[in-house]
Amino acid sequence: MRRLAVALLIAATLTIAPRLGSQSLHPTRVLSPTRILLLYAPPPEAPGIVAFTQRLRIRLRQGLTSRVEFYEEYLDLVRFPGLERTGQLARYFGEKYGSFRIDAIVAVGAPALTFATERFAVLFPGVPVVFALPFAAAVDTAALPANVSGRLLTVPLGATLALARRLQPDAERLVVIGGATRADSDAVSSALSAFNPIAEGLDVTVLQGPPLKELIARVAKLPPRTIIFFADFERDASGQAFTPADVAARVAAHANAPVYGYLANWLGLGIVGGALVDTEEEGEMAAKRVIAALSHGPAVSPRIDTTAGVPAVDARALARWGLSEARLPVGTTVEFRTATTWQRHRTVILVAIVLIAAQALLIGQLLLNRRQRIRAQAAVEHQLSYVAHIARVATVGELAATLAHELRQPLAAILLNAQAGAQMLAKDPPELDEVREILDDISADDARAADVIDRIGALLRREQPRFEQVDLNEVCRGVRRLLQSAAAIRRATIDLALDPELPTIMGDPVQLQQVVLNLALNGLDATASCEGDRTVTLGTGMNGVVAELTVGDSGRGLSAESGHRLFEPFYSTKSQGLGMGLAIVRSIVERHGGRVHARNQTSGGAVFRVLLPLESRYRGPMAPTVEGAVITPQRFEPERAPALAAARSPASS
Repeated sequence: MRRLAVALLIAATLTIAPRLGSQSLHPTRVLSPTRILLLYAPPPEAPGIVAFTQRLRIRLRQGLTSRVEFYEEYLDLVRFPGLERTGQLARYFGEKYGSFRIDAIVAVGAPALTFATERFAVLFPGVPVVFALPFAAAVDTAALPANVSGRLLTVPLGATLALARRLQPDAERLVVIGGATRADSDAVSSALSAFNPIAEGLDVTVLQGPPLKELIARVAKLPPRTIIFFADFERDASGQAFTPADVAARVAAHANAPVYGYLANWLGLGIVGGALVDTEEEGEMAAKRVIAALSHGPAVSPRIDTTAGVPAVDARALARWGLSEARLPVGTTVEFRTATTWQRHRTVILVAIVLIAAQALLIGQLLLNRRQRIRAQAAVEHQLSYVAHIARVATVGELAATLAHELRQPLAAILLNAQAGAQMLAKDPPELDEVREILDDISADDARAADVIDRIGALLRREQPRFEQVDLNEVCRGVRRLLQSAAAIRRATIDLALDPELPTIMGDPVQLQQVVLNLALNGLDATASCEGDRTVTLGTGMNGVVAELTVGDSGRGLSAESGHRLFEPFYSTKSQGLGMGLAIVRSIVERHGGRVHARNQTSGGAVFRVLLPLESRYRGPMAPTVEGAVITPQRFEPERAPALAAARSPASS
């Protein structure tokens, strides 16, 4: 039994092994690549052929499920023509691909199609052949085998000439340029056949196969009213081979008239344009036919069709020859158009316009707000001016008794001097010297009364502010004279501590007098509750580059609460006060471009310090800052004011 089991195992192994071996020997059937042979008649490096090949490769790799291998062969029959050459190539390809599988052949150009149908029929029997870019005149479609399909190059050359005649309605001559190869001749023949019904009235000339230098020289001497059509130029009559695109570029550069063509890759080399065949599109169509042939599905119908040209022109060539775009047929594409500034920077321009519009709106809104602020500020200043005037009137009312006393003294002196003068004149002889002295006293007393009336009138008049040179020392002296009686009633004194070297400042004299008057009256009121020395000192001096006015008193000083709210409107520490005096003081000082602040003195009492620039400019509101009971300026850090205790007698003025 054991021997029987071993024999059966060996038999089974021998039976299965060949099957496993056969499966392992044929994995390439599943993974084998698709092999495409590309056979070129024109040079593969020509720009149009490069575009054709790139598109063909991309489309085949996208459309086939298996890996694709490409094999390329260049016949080069332009430089090496003849049957002997084709025979050599056939033997070479037979040795190279004799035992090699090729799945499809792509023949580019008429000579490549002829070679594939005649020489590859035995080497690659039944292999699909797809042709591209052969001129229709060079292909006998009736003789093509069933495994051959493709597109004939039948360029609508008539459409190219029609486009040229529209652009050049005054043209008198048509020149067709071609080379000396069979393909060149086919291109020239196709052009002449297509042009025949449209070239009526034109003198037709063919330049075929001349040496390139001669060709360049001849086109450079053509008359301007000429249409030049470049058909093809692979070789000249001397046998020198060329790339047609290179020749087209040189002809267009040296020609004395516009040049037209039929391949899209020539556009941009200097030709005007025409009904152009896109070789990249031809690569797409050839790839579709290869995919259909390899998939064994429905073949592309029809088996043989023709190319279609799309009218297109070069905007730069139009500009060079002065040809109008308005004459172009409808549907013509204009390439290489110089983009306008708007086209190049549309996004940037739109963003800039939006930003400028937003800025304009913002600026307009700011200007409107500024105008409204100016109007509001003018209204506020008008109200403040009115309030200041009312305050001056109220001050005059408060000083009514003082003013009556001020006027009563000079008037009584005038009366007494007049009576004394009459007595002196009644003597015999009259005492004229005494009379003269009496008259001088009368004049002085009258001037004194007039001065009092003028000062009162200035306070009562409501005038527009006028900025002029103001002597702060004289303002302080005038306020002292005006308040002497008020001080006497309060049993107080007003001392002066004035800087004789103080320069004048720019300001309104009436408003500055009101500042000193309000501060001095507050100082007198502050001393009223004191039992001892009751003194108000008016001082002036220089503090850096600004003039300084100080008004100090010997009162009780500022409390912490009043220090914080001292300059607020309608805030007052006096039971009968309206709380507008110091607010008006701050408004006037700030209008003069200055600052006012207050603090307690170490010797007792409070001192108000007013800092005024020598050249006053209105700066807008500048509110003081407060630290406890001490108010300090925001911008200035003044030194100590002149000694307030110095020269406290009328003689110091």
